[in-house]
Amino acid sequence: MLFSQRRAFPRDSFFSRLLDVASYSNGKVIVNDKERGIQASYGKLFQDAAQLQQKIRESLVRDILDQCGIINHDHFYVGVLAPTGYEFIVASLSVLALGAVLMPIPTGAPVEEISYMVQQCSAACILVSSEQGKLATQVAERVATTVIPIINTASAPDNDPLPVGFYELEPAPSLSENRPAILFFTSGTTGASKGVLHARRFLNALAQAARSESECIRLEIQDLENRHDLIWERLRQCDITHLQLPPETWYNLMRFFQQRISKLPVESAKEYIRGAQYIRYPSVAGGMPSNLVKDFWRNLRGGQPIRVRYGSTEAGLITEADLEASSSAESNIGAPIQSVVTKLSNEDEGELLVKSPTLFLRYLNSPRPSTDCFDTEGFFRTGDLVYRQGKNYIFRGRANSDFFKFFSDKVPRLAVESCLVSLPYIEEGYIMPVPDLECTYRVAALVRFRHGYDRVNLHTLREHMSAYLPIYQLPTLLRVLEEQNAVPRALSTKISLKKAVAQYFRQDEERNCIDDEVEVLDLVHSMEMETPKAWALSSLQEVALNV
Repeated sequence: MLFSQRRAFPRDSFFSRLLDVASYSNGKVIVNDKERGIQASYGKLFQDAAQLQQKIRESLVRDILDQCGIINHDHFYVGVLAPTGYEFIVASLSVLALGAVLMPIPTGAPVEEISYMVQQCSAACILVSSEQGKLATQVAERVATTVIPIINTASAPDNDPLPVGFYELEPAPSLSENRPAILFFTSGTTGASKGVLHARRFLNALAQAARSESECIRLEIQDLENRHDLIWERLRQCDITHLQLPPETWYNLMRFFQQRISKLPVESAKEYIRGAQYIRYPSVAGGMPSNLVKDFWRNLRGGQPIRVRYGSTEAGLITEADLEASSSAESNIGAPIQSVVTKLSNEDEGELLVKSPTLFLRYLNSPRPSTDCFDTEGFFRTGDLVYRQGKNYIFRGRANSDFFKFFSDKVPRLAVESCLVSLPYIEEGYIMPVPDLECTYRVAALVRFRHGYDRVNLHTLREHMSAYLPIYQLPTLLRVLEEQNAVPRALSTKISLKKAVAQYFRQDEERNCIDDEVEVLDLVHSMEMETPKAWALSSLQEVALNV
């Protein structure tokens, strides 16, 4: 049989679940890509994926495929350079159906970074969307790889695609659950970017965990990055049921409401509020929102909070906070989800260790054996410090980046930052470690003041924070963000601390601050004030010193 005639998917939980859901769709639109004007049914999606599979096969040597047209070895990598949209979905399904390893490539990454990713895994080819052709060509000029455009039918009408009933699973399982399936690269915010290799069991576990709903769900795709007005307009339509955003987007949506929507006539503003309240499952991932953000959304939604979800590139989703935990003033990340087993390095506090069916296989090309990241019982060492509170965990930070030395004491960066942003006049605030020859690191505060409040100086800021923190945790450097200033972020939208320090707290060779905009407190005087907080380190900070 010619491979181009095949309409069979690998027999595993992921594709079995996909075909099962598709069978209930009755030809309905399941992907609405507004950016590219594409509305696709499952039939069109499967047809476009099958055509792209054939295009990939034609670019390969025949002996790399088995009799079913599936890649016959475990480490065949295919990059996908496409924005989140229909073409990305088509490309991803094609790669996974071929048994290759899918490597998503962020479209906002520079040529050098993409070339690094391609070289690290020796990607045989890159599947490219219509908008990314020039970028892909620049990459191909640097590294040996084949560029394959994602098929043109992705922008054409349905052309009477075959009914989903014509697609089937292979007669027998052909791909092991432990076979590599997806390669993610970490954000690189706390060190060099690492390739995290996941097995097909990662996909199968997600498919098995998916709720059994016969109702057809439509995926709405629209590029809303930094367009908070468009997000609010979309919410205003009262048809968004699930919305997951990073903390900074929830924060920016809050600011937009306060600055624009709240000043509209009452009835008009109510339309947006109803849209926010219509969301059945709003959630935050990729970081912990401040209490200011959590309180705003809970109040706007009539007491219903945004749910906090915690996970990692290596382990997938680990914990999920219920309504009560999500409303907590502490950094409550909730309890482990079903099928995830956790433990702490020191009874009820310390490093969080995880065992889960979605755990990664290994780091790609790591000089350090991946086994070093697991304990003797097979639990993955997350590097995150938490403590137990009932059934839930309270997040304290990354052991290697969220605690830093000030003389002999360890400063918990996130705890200090939480105190900073809780001050009524702080619109946006960050705590950063700035290198210093005398004390190892200074505590630096980077802030944006709220409109309508007078600016305060470093002395006043320290005085207000001293009611909640011991003296060694108080800032000794202060830099104010103006309206035009932005904090540098990685592609994951997480704050890039190193870049932020280099940009806003510039230093000479002797580690002295050279920016006039930075207010500096002499270290000799930094320990002279009295605070009501005890000096003693918590046992959790002592754990941080040893992790």
